[in-house]
Amino acid sequence: MSLYILRRMMFLLLHFKRSLRLLHSRAPFSVKYSLSIFIENKLLLIAIALMVTGCSKYNPEHLSILESGALKWNEWRKNNPDLKPNLKGVKLYKKNFINVDFSNTDFSSFECAFCTFDQTNFANTNLEKSYIQGSVFKSTNLTGTNFYRSFAYGVNFRDSNLKNAKLSRANFEMASFYNTDLEKASMQNTVLVRSSFSKSNLMETILNKANLEDAYFFKSDLTKANLNDAIFDKSHFIEVNFKDASLKSESFKDASIKHPLNLTQ
Repeated sequence: MSLYILRRMMFLLLHFKRSLRLLHSRAPFSVKYSLSIFIENKLLLIAIALMVTGCSKYNPEHLSILESGALKWNEWRKNNPDLKPNLKGVKLYKKNFINVDFSNTDFSSFECAFCTFDQTNFANTNLEKSYIQGSVFKSTNLTGTNFYRSFAYGVNFRDSNLKNAKLSRANFEMASFYNTDLEKASMQNTVLVRSSFSKSNLMETILNKANLEDAYFFKSDLTKANLNDAIFDKSHFIEVNFKDASLKSESFKDASIKHPLNLTQ
């Protein structure tokens, strides 16, 4: 069972627990018992559905080629330009990849911990619902990459290109976007708590309803960015360019804004 499914089940179990607490405080015993059984049965059905939908698997042949090394993988990609590799649910731990072509690859439900991707091509790759921890994407091409609903804790995107990337409803807590190009990326409803955006290009980036609590912005460019309803509590902004940014948020508790550029709101 993938980590994504386990996380979803834990989330549902928490809601189930809260529901039971509410029943305990407000309902008579007979109602408590009947509704608790009802909720438990519904939860079981949802968990089974999650397990079934999460059973999609990688192509063993494609994984075997990858395990043969970067040279063989890149040669195979070059000889099969129209083929879309299937690496769904692949698990990688402490692996290093340099100049590898992962473009247009299906990495959905990918599980990756403490890996390094240096000058690697992930353009238009599907990383939806993936679990990525403590990994480094250095000088990597991630244009148009799909991170929807992924969990990427402590990931480093230094000097990478994430133009038009889809990062909505994902968790990028403590991520580093140093000198990263996020122009026109979608990051609405994304958790970016304690993340760093030093010297990042965030022009026309969609950050509405994102959680940027305790985030750090240094010489970042937020020109025409959508920051509406985002949370900036305890965040730090130093020499940030806010030119034509859409900023309608009341959540700036204990935030620090020093030497802003073109801040008119």
